[in-house]
Formats: sequence, C-alpha cells, structure tokens
Amino acid sequence: MIRRRLAVGAASEQYYLSLDDYIDVDRLRSMNDGLEAKLLNLLEEEPERVGLFSAGERLDPNGSTQSGTRTVRLRNQFRGGYSEIHCGDSWEDSESVADFPELMRFVASLPLKSYGRCFIIFDDKGVIELPHRDHGDPKLKQEFMWFRTNRKKRFYIYERSSGTKHYVESYSAWFDTRHFHGVDPADGLSLSVRVDGVFTDEFRNTVAALQQGLVQPEGYSVWEKMIRRCQTKFGGG
Repeated sequence: MIRRRLAVGAASEQYYLSLDDYIDVDRLRSMNDGLEAKLLNLLEEEPERVGLFSAGERLDPNGSTQSGTRTVRLRNQFRGGYSEIHCGDSWEDSESVADFPELMRFVASLPLKSYGRCFIIFDDKGVIELPHRDHGDPKLKQEFMWFRTNRKKRFYIYERSSGTKHYVESYSAWFDTRHFHGVDPADGLSLSVRVDGVFTDEFRNTVAALQQGLVQPEGYSVWEKMIRRCQTKFGGG
C-alpha cells in the first residue's frame, strides 16, 4: 500500500476525501486506454452484458431512477440486501471479471480487507446524471473507494441549500453517500469504478480521523461515527 497523507478535497470545500495518496495513480492512469477500448467493444459486441445505472433516491422525486448511464457489474450479489453491499461473502465474481484482469489486480491492491460490490459506470453519449443519493439512513455508513482512470468524468457533490456543485478533482475519492451527487456531461467516454468493501484497520482509522473536516449532509445534525465498522450477519467482510 502507498502510505502517505490522506487529503481532504480542499478545492471542493471538503465535501469529499481524495484517496490519491493511498493508491497507485500512475498505475491507474496506465489502464485507461485498455479499459476504454474494452468497454466500447462490449457495447458493440456483447451489449447484453452492459446494464443501465439505477440511482437510489433522486433529488427530484418525480425523476426517473435511470438516466442512460451504463454499467458493467464485476460482482453479483447472491444473498443479503443493500446493507450488505460491502460484504465479500455475499458476492461472487461475474463473468465480466475475465475481461478486466488488470483492473481486478488493481482492485486487489486497494487498502481493503475484502470487498463486495464492484462495478464500472461509464457514458459515451453525454448523459446528464441528475442529483441523487444512495440512501438517507443515518445509521448506514459505507466503506468504499471510488476511482477513475482519467479525470474527464464531471462528478460532483450537490449542495442543496445553494445549488452549488462541488466537483471531485482527484482520481479517487470517498464521500458520504447521504449527500446528493451527480454527473454533468463530458466529451467522449467518461468512466469511474466503485468498490464497496471493508477498509483495513489502518486505513479506516486514517479516514475516520478526518471525518470532522467534511461538510455533513443537509438534514443531519451530527456526524456520529461516519465510518462504520462493517460487520455482516453472515460472519465476515
């Protein structure tokens, strides 16, 4: 693991944590061309293996939960529900894993004890992903890593009180998924990968130490403990 400081996304008023100092950014960037080519090939040759991204809760309650953004799922859940998306023993590799060996080796290098959900989100049509949040449960805090092989994706955390979009500028990030967030259209193909799992103890402690530096989601009076110690009723992470 790369062990340096963990930066707060200062340019975006501390709405996210940049994880770039805890991953190999050069290695991540080197995967870009191959990853883009494979995604475009899947769209052309095997479109049935490409799904549509479905958001959790839209800021506009009348809006569709599907925008047209595409996904490739690298793991499938075979038991449990949303509260177990981090649990490695509730997920298994999908057939698409074989198409992305370099990406999966990179995922294995992340500071995670184990991981559950893992998927690629991408768009090549300039789709607007309207503000949404994953959930509104104050007791559900998630451990995950979000990253991208280039910075074309215009991903932002949305501040409802002012309508401000706080764009993520780093290659990788962690943010509180109770915040509404979205994506503005970009030229060409834009992508990101999300991996939900269980942080190593050291990494969890590092992230948790910075929790007070982040802006809390609107509607919550206290942070409590932002990083939960992921436990699963099935007996492991």
